[in-house]
Amino acid sequence: MDPRVRLLLKLISEHNLSEPFDSTEPSKWLGLSEPYLLRLFHRELGKTVRRVLMDVRISKAAQLLKASATPIKQVASECGYSDISNFYRDFKIVHGITPKEFRLTMLANIGQPYPFFHHKAVSDNREHVPTIVERPLDIPS
Repeated sequence: MDPRVRLLLKLISEHNLSEPFDSTEPSKWLGLSEPYLLRLFHRELGKTVRRVLMDVRISKAAQLLKASATPIKQVASECGYSDISNFYRDFKIVHGITPKEFRLTMLANIGQPYPFFHHKAVSDNREHVPTIVERPLDIPS
């Protein structure tokens, strides 16, 4: 992996998620234009900086929802979301269910290994329902 991309990933992972992330400074430190750094990042990882940041934020949100009774609105805020609707949308994109459904599922599965969700078509009515599968998060480290 390109060391410049590795550095940007490290900055994202160490970033205070409740604050907006700005790639302007890292691009200056690296002597690259911001658009070039973002293209390089996408080419190396197949994901945009925004998507990786969303994955990291939602991963932290899932940990908070599982480990505490913190209100969902506060979890969203702690993970950098000022708009609860955007938080719900992004959470559902990543996990296939809402934060509330996730928390209820976690409570129902206390003592079980940490599950992750994906959509699976049900053959009889073709609805998409979340199913639990064991797999690691797809977040670069």
